[in-house]
Amino acid sequence: MNIFSAGGILDRFLEGYQERKGQKDMAEMLSYGLHHEGAPRILLAEGAVGVGKSLAYLFSSLIRPDGTLNKETIVVSTSSITLQNQLEQKDLPFVQMVIQNHFGERINFVSLKGITNFCCLREFERYKNILKVDYPEVYELYADGTGTGEQPDEIDYELWQKITTNHSDCDGQTCKYIDQCYYERRKERARVADVIIINHALLATDWYLSKKYGASVLPPYDILIIDECHELEQSILNFLGGVLSITSLERLEAKQSSVFEKIAEMRFVDQDQIDAIQDAFMCSAVPAIQAVDWEGLKKLVETITEENTPGELITKYYYTKPWQVQVQNVIASMEEVLERADEKGVLFVTPVSRYKNQFEELAEKLEWLQELPNHVAIWVEGQDKNKVIKLTPVNVNEFLEAFWKAPSVTPPGFLGPRFVLTSATATVNGTFEYLKEQLGIPTEEGATLEGVFESPFNYAEQVTHFFIPEKFNPKNDDFDDQVLYGIKQILKHSPYEKTLILFTSYHQMNKLVPQIRLLYSRTHVVLEQNPSMSKEFILRKFQESERAILVAQAASFGTGVDIKGNKNIIITKLSFEVPTDPIFKTKERLVEEAGGNGFFDLNVPIAAIRARQQVGRGIRSIEDKAIIAIFDGRIVNSRWGRTILGSLPRMKLYRTI
Repeated sequence: MNIFSAGGILDRFLEGYQERKGQKDMAEMLSYGLHHEGAPRILLAEGAVGVGKSLAYLFSSLIRPDGTLNKETIVVSTSSITLQNQLEQKDLPFVQMVIQNHFGERINFVSLKGITNFCCLREFERYKNILKVDYPEVYELYADGTGTGEQPDEIDYELWQKITTNHSDCDGQTCKYIDQCYYERRKERARVADVIIINHALLATDWYLSKKYGASVLPPYDILIIDECHELEQSILNFLGGVLSITSLERLEAKQSSVFEKIAEMRFVDQDQIDAIQDAFMCSAVPAIQAVDWEGLKKLVETITEENTPGELITKYYYTKPWQVQVQNVIASMEEVLERADEKGVLFVTPVSRYKNQFEELAEKLEWLQELPNHVAIWVEGQDKNKVIKLTPVNVNEFLEAFWKAPSVTPPGFLGPRFVLTSATATVNGTFEYLKEQLGIPTEEGATLEGVFESPFNYAEQVTHFFIPEKFNPKNDDFDDQVLYGIKQILKHSPYEKTLILFTSYHQMNKLVPQIRLLYSRTHVVLEQNPSMSKEFILRKFQESERAILVAQAASFGTGVDIKGNKNIIITKLSFEVPTDPIFKTKERLVEEAGGNGFFDLNVPIAAIRARQQVGRGIRSIEDKAIIAIFDGRIVNSRWGRTILGSLPRMKLYRTI
C-alpha cells in the first residue's frame, strides 16, 4: 500500500511532504515482519535521525500490506515520559486523523503511566483535611474524583509521596476505592485501546511482575514496539535493583497493622470471611513476624554500612542464615493465611499477597549478602545516617531471554507476540551484536529481521565543521583550560548564534560555568541545567532566545533533545561509564570471566552509542547547519577511539582549533 511514497497517503495530508527513502524502506521491512507468518518475530531497525521512525512503525503496525486496518493490540514503549507525551500529543493524533480520513475508521489510543504517577484515593482520603487547609490547590485537583488524577507538573515531592502509592502497597481489586481509582480507570481504557503508549519504566514493571509473580500491568498485546531501545537495559536495571536499610526494615515490620486493617476493607467479602482471615493473620503471620530478630537484622545492616566504603563493591560475606530461616517462616505463615482464605471462598487477599512478596524480596537480599553471587552488584550508598545497601542483579540479558521466546502453543493463524526494537543508535560499527548481547536477544540465524536505515540529512554538507583537537586529552592536567579555550575559539569563529555545551563531569561543568557566564552573559542568554527547572522549560528558553548558550550534562541533554535550527554542539569529553560504578564493575567482571575484555566489549560500545546520540543533536532537519566539536583527542589517537569515530555519521574532519 502506498503510504510513504510521493503521491501516497501522507503526501495528501502533509503540506510540503517529501519522500524519505529511509522511512519508506523501514516501514516496508516492518510491515513484512509484522504481518507475514513466516517472518522472524523480532525486528531490529535502526532509523537514523531524520528518518521519521515513529511514523514508520506506527503506520506499518496499524495498516496491513493488503491495505486493511490491523485490529491487533499494539504497545509502544519509549524511554521517557517526555517522549511518551510526544507520541500521545503529536504523532498518534496525526496518525489517527490520517486513518480516519482514509479508512473512515477511528483508532483509539491511550497513554499509560506507572502507578506512582497517579493520586491514590485511599491515601488522599487519609490526608484530605490537611490538604484542604494547607494545600487547597492540590485538594481541588482531586477532591471531586474527576480529571486524570495524574501528578501535576509542579508539586512538592514529599507531599506527592503521601497521596500516591506503589505496587507493593496498592490493594488492587480488593480496595474499596477501586471503582473510582484514577490508575485503574486508565488501565480500563488501555484494555480496549488499539494502541497503548507506555515508557520503559512501566514495561520493566510489567515484565518483572510477570516473571516474579505471574501478575501483569498491561493487557495482552500482539505487537510490542520498543522505541529508544538503547535505553531499555538501564530501565530494567533500575527496576531489578533493591535497597536494604534500617528504614526499609522498620517499615516492613510496622506494616503488619495496616495489612490487618486492609483485610477489613476488602470488597465483596462477608464479615465472617473477614473475621476468619484476620484471625488466621493474627494467629499465624503476626507471631512469625514478631519472631524475626528485627533488632539484630538492623544491627547487621548498620555494621555493613559502617564497614564498607560508599560506592565500592562489597566483597565480604555476611552470615545471614538465621534471618533467612525466620523470614521463610513468615512467608510460610502467610501462605497458611491465604490457604485459610481459600477455604473460606476468598481467592484473592491482596494485602497479604503483597506483604508476602515483600518478605520474599527480603529473603532474596539476605541470601545475596551471604552468597555474594557474581551477577549481583552490592554496595553501600549515601552518607552518614542516610546510608543504605543497594543490591542489583546486572544480568539483564538473562532476565529478558524468556520474553523473546515464542509461546509453545499458539492458536491457528496467531503469529504470537511480535517485537520491534528501534532507535537512532541501535548499532555499533554497523551491527546489532552489542544490542543483542545486552538484551538477551537470540543470535541464531533467522531469529531476527534487521535493517539499518540512513538519515535523509547530509552530514557531510550540513555539518560545516567537525572539530577534534588532537592535543585535547581529559588525562592532561590542563584539560579544563583546553576546553575553555576550545569553547572560545568555536564561539569566536562560528556564524551560529546558539551553542549547546555537553559535559560528562559535574565537577568540570561547575568549575567552567562561572567563566562561561563571565565571558558571554553580556552577549548571550546563558542557560544552565538546573534541578529547579524542567528540561522542557530550559529547552524552550534556549529555542526562543536569539543568542543563547546552554550548558548541561550529556546524560540529560545529549539524548532525546530536539532543537531545530543552526547551532554549535560542543561535546567536552567522550561519555564512558564510570569505571568505579558498582553495576559497571560487576558487568565488566562477568564479561572478563567469559573471556572478553571489559573495556573494549562493554565501555567502548557504550561510548560509541552516546557519542552518536550527542552528535545527533546537531542536525534535526534538512535545513539545519551545525558546527560539531568533540574535545577528546583520543577519538583519533587510539584504536578504540577510531571504533567510536567509525560509528559516527560521515563528516568533514578538522583536528585543530
